[in-house]
Amino acid sequence: SVFQLCDAALLGPGLLIATPRGVVAESQLGQRPEVRAAVAAAIRARPRPALRRAGTVALAVPLHPAAPDPRSLAGFNHYHLHTEHLCALLQIEALRRTWPGEHVETLLPAGDPLHAEAQALLAAELGAARTIGEEEIRATRLLVPNRCLHHKAPDPLVAEVFARIRRNALAGAEAEPGGPRIYVARFGAAARWMRNEAELAASLAARGFAVFDARRLRYREQVLALAGARIIVGAHGAGLTNMGFAEPGALLVECFSPFFYSQCFQQLAAIAGHRYRAFRQPPAAAAHPQAPWDLDIPAFLGFLDRVLEAEERRCDSQALP
Repeated sequence: SVFQLCDAALLGPGLLIATPRGVVAESQLGQRPEVRAAVAAAIRARPRPALRRAGTVALAVPLHPAAPDPRSLAGFNHYHLHTEHLCALLQIEALRRTWPGEHVETLLPAGDPLHAEAQALLAAELGAARTIGEEEIRATRLLVPNRCLHHKAPDPLVAEVFARIRRNALAGAEAEPGGPRIYVARFGAAARWMRNEAELAASLAARGFAVFDARRLRYREQVLALAGARIIVGAHGAGLTNMGFAEPGALLVECFSPFFYSQCFQQLAAIAGHRYRAFRQPPAAAAHPQAPWDLDIPAFLGFLDRVLEAEERRCDSQALP
């Protein structure tokens, strides 16, 4: 869905959205009444930049706490990039097709080369698009896709995001897709660091898994690395978002820190048409959800070996005439 606000203004570096009826609570700095009041007072007190007037404007910038700066995708989580920002671009594309005679200006957040490559591979038809800067804007009609707002569950539209990016990446690829077994590593992760991950990666390599380290890859290379995957293993983290680039029917095996649990990748796997298994180990003691942890590697490998054996039996039964 897309929200429509008439006579709306985008104000301040926090991208506060205001209408004649007041501040919109879902905007980045407008989620708590005391914050809205403080920000509105600061905006009134400081020198105002020039106000640019526009007609119909579609906003494709994140408006929730997952985005440190709503005018930029810097530091934006890989999961939220796909399930929210790129989905919002497809919503705007659909909106423009619904109103073929309407001139709609799309405002995009600033991004780095990875974000630009993701947007280019999605190839959404956005018409007149510009990167939002420090300017303040008064729009006759402001359109806000609901994927710009804070959501705890992915939208089914993300399946089209993955399919389109995968198709476009493969069409222009010079390299072959990656292998059928992929381990998505979290080396260097700032949160939920797995202290014995190197040992796990070595054990998985012995079972035929290629180690996927996104830090060394451009966006298209990440897409291609997962495009041929049939079994994907990894600890919970934004890198698992890349499982969406595998063909439907792949298997995701996710392991969790004993101090943290989330169903977001189980939900994302279902939308992408993948099967899902999870490994959880009981905590030895209470700790912060983002604390470093050690995987019980023997227990996990025993679990994984049973999953792999079941997968082989499944493939054998499908091969029977």
